[in-house]
Amino acid sequence: MKTFLTILPLTLLAAGFPLRAETVHGTLRYMDSNGMVHPIANATVEIWRWRWRWGMFSGYDWFKDGYALTNENGYFLTALPFEGGGVVCSVRVLANNQAAVVYNENYGGTFYAEPGHPASGFRLKVNCPSDVLDFSWDFWDPAVTRHYHAAESIRQAYLYVTQNRDPMETDPLPQVNVIFRDSTSDPFDGIILPKGSGLQTVTVLAAYAKFMLAKISGTGSKANTDARKACAGQAFAEGFTRFFPRAVLRKFPEWAFETPSQIETANRELENAYVAGEVIGQYGNCGLITPDLIPGLIAAALWDLADASCGQSSRCDRGSAIEDFDNASDLDGLILKVIDRDMPSGYDFPTLTRFYTGFDKRRFGALDSIFSHYGLPVPLRLFYSDWRGDNFSTATSKGMQDAINAGYRFVRIEGYVFPNYQNGAVPLKLYWGRSDNFTTATPAGEQDALAVGYTLARVEAYLYPNPQLGTVPLNLYYSVARGDNFTLATTTAETDAQNASYRFVRNEGYLLPVN
Repeated sequence: MKTFLTILPLTLLAAGFPLRAETVHGTLRYMDSNGMVHPIANATVEIWRWRWRWGMFSGYDWFKDGYALTNENGYFLTALPFEGGGVVCSVRVLANNQAAVVYNENYGGTFYAEPGHPASGFRLKVNCPSDVLDFSWDFWDPAVTRHYHAAESIRQAYLYVTQNRDPMETDPLPQVNVIFRDSTSDPFDGIILPKGSGLQTVTVLAAYAKFMLAKISGTGSKANTDARKACAGQAFAEGFTRFFPRAVLRKFPEWAFETPSQIETANRELENAYVAGEVIGQYGNCGLITPDLIPGLIAAALWDLADASCGQSSRCDRGSAIEDFDNASDLDGLILKVIDRDMPSGYDFPTLTRFYTGFDKRRFGALDSIFSHYGLPVPLRLFYSDWRGDNFSTATSKGMQDAINAGYRFVRIEGYVFPNYQNGAVPLKLYWGRSDNFTTATPAGEQDALAVGYTLARVEAYLYPNPQLGTVPLNLYYSVARGDNFTLATTTAETDAQNASYRFVRNEGYLLPVN
């Protein structure tokens, strides 16, 4: 926290500065709540001088005579025309960078502080053109450092997102405005953080996550009038918000923003799918509460795609356990690419099922075991055998593998069902016979299958026998010519069935739609 006035003529000439120019430089840093010091990177530094004003209103006054940008290490360097001996120089360090502008909650405008704070900022006097003024300083007062920490946390998140976005996307991630304010009732175009949260990295990153999610997924252009879809979108946004800070922080060395014990505790809590106050099976404003409406489960599933347990990889995440169902790691970049490119909805927020559909196109079947573990909806996939003329709807990894081994080709996802029993749900069963895979969820369907010698293969999933908020019907069609039972839920499949002279048999139940 010391200041210096030094003379470095050879260095300055090599940098291309004119001979009659005073030079201002310094390294600017701040201290976080763990006592770690971080550079104030990519920030604007304003150079002010107390000098003579010529003209009608001549006299001494303060003038903003220049500015500089700090580099990744918080260092800045600039030269100003020499105005004569006795000129006093001061600098203002703004809490901004390419990702964020942090506002002064009391006076408006971008927050700034001067080296020397919390006492009055120090000023250095110029005596000759070769003077080099060193304004290096470490800010430590929490009332100041929270602004720099918010800007730096968001900058790191911004870099993480831009490095992992889909390369086909050209829309820039805009700079976000940030302010500390305990009341959220006053309008503000940007992120509002509680005044006591500035040095809480996770709180800052979580707030940025919602802003970023809306920007890169193209959401927010219109309200979702379907209550369940709105709830599902909000749940996905909240789950992503819990996941995102951990994904960003795992890219940095320990002690960068958190202590090892803090990292381990936070990762373990996220992986344990903490769901206090969220009760599956009860009814609410969103209708029947199902796992895809539980942010904690969504966050845990997303985290399992990103984390690496210490038994699975040499690069492991503290607090992440070895899990038989979790064979994925370091897929957080793919999560962002899917959100960025494959699931724009135009509504408030994209849903978990839309995310699954987009992810499945890039990494077929990669989500199945993780989502099944948490009871989250899994896709009812449609396969077709050209030589058998058989449509096969399955929701299990075993069914998918059987279809692929038998030469079936994947057609589409018909909808989403639950891997585990849900309140009021019925099993969706697979029967096999006469070279036909027959998926049914009704007593009539089971009787028809058994009557012609079909055998039960397994329970594929669970769905509802009656309409629920936000569900669509799963219907059964039959082809006499092919001897094929075709269980479907999309309008595309229904058109295909009708064009191939299939006849409608019955409704088999209700499931979540693809979109």
